[in-house]
Amino acid sequence: MNLHVYGWRNICHSFAMVNQFQLLALMKKKGLSLSHEDAPYFSQRWSEESSQAGFSAAAKKSIMSVRLPKKPLKSGWHYEIAYPFFSFPIRSQTPVAHFMVTNFGFSQNDFFGGQGYRVENFRDQDIVVTPSQWSREKIVRFGFPADRVHVVHHGVDAEYFYPVSADERSAIRGQLGIQEDEYCFLNIGAMSINKGIDILVKSFARLALRVPNVRLVLKDQSTLYGIQAQQVVQDCLRTLTAEESAAVVQRAVILNQNLDLSQLRLLHGAADCYVSPYRAEGFNLPVLEAMGCGTPIIVTGGGATDEFVRDSSAKIPSAALPNRVLYDAGIREERLTTDNFFVEPSLDALLEIMSQRVAAGPVRQDTEEVSRDFSWHKVTQDLLGLLV
Repeated sequence: MNLHVYGWRNICHSFAMVNQFQLLALMKKKGLSLSHEDAPYFSQRWSEESSQAGFSAAAKKSIMSVRLPKKPLKSGWHYEIAYPFFSFPIRSQTPVAHFMVTNFGFSQNDFFGGQGYRVENFRDQDIVVTPSQWSREKIVRFGFPADRVHVVHHGVDAEYFYPVSADERSAIRGQLGIQEDEYCFLNIGAMSINKGIDILVKSFARLALRVPNVRLVLKDQSTLYGIQAQQVVQDCLRTLTAEESAAVVQRAVILNQNLDLSQLRLLHGAADCYVSPYRAEGFNLPVLEAMGCGTPIIVTGGGATDEFVRDSSAKIPSAALPNRVLYDAGIREERLTTDNFFVEPSLDALLEIMSQRVAAGPVRQDTEEVSRDFSWHKVTQDLLGLLV
């Protein structure tokens, strides 16, 4: 079988990371002729120097060894995993699997060429691949035929994300200035409105007034998106009391620099709990990677993570609300279309769950199930199963 991938490499954007993990797994498949074409980065600000993907030298060499085909494909599949969607330059009648994912929903600007994309132009032989039922529902709502929109979950690479040793944990906590008797919460990712960082900061502020030994680590992706965690926290502090604000300032650690995958593993291992009170996620890969490291998690219930988080005690009760609620509150995102929805996690419930975790003390979770059920080997097997 021939498979030609059109996507991003060498940076830490989620599309690029998924593509690179998939390439590493696909290269091990027997009977597969794999080729790759690098798509232009969406932003001119992005570069390998500022936003490196963080793979080992050996893995990077393998990823970059996948090259253009010697001649155009006459059979097999093309697989597009880049943004804007439908930017792959179709050169033949070979079918295309388009990777698509969304948090709040779509606008015309999500598609190549901007205004004017028509779902009616979607070719009969093509399919859409998306990582969650949450995202699939929004893709179908946009108009794509339901029978050609398929869910293939993301995965976790156990070669990169696995539990840390006691010595590693002690060393990285020391570098972060976190004491052994302090309970540490962690969140990694873009500091955008869908991530619910404002909810996390408010909950942590209240918790910090109750419990003296809690810490919060926020690792942003400002090298990609230009949104620094410091600014998001400052905006949140304006909504808090002076006492709450002081507690956050004293106990929060903010990381802006880009980290490689081995450093991210250590960060997960240093934390006692990964917290993601998101409003809308297409999948939420850092949660799965935290689970791969054995780090307990807290996530919003009712969203995309329901598909791989089975522990009900880890889920924050939420309410499904129309996107209009955020728009009316002054959030101006083009994807906040009125025909879609998000989930708002309960601040009070999050505070209670966080309090319970601190009271229970540090524990580590078993990683066997997540490594087995959500490996990139299985992910790529599922993907290839759609293309036969």
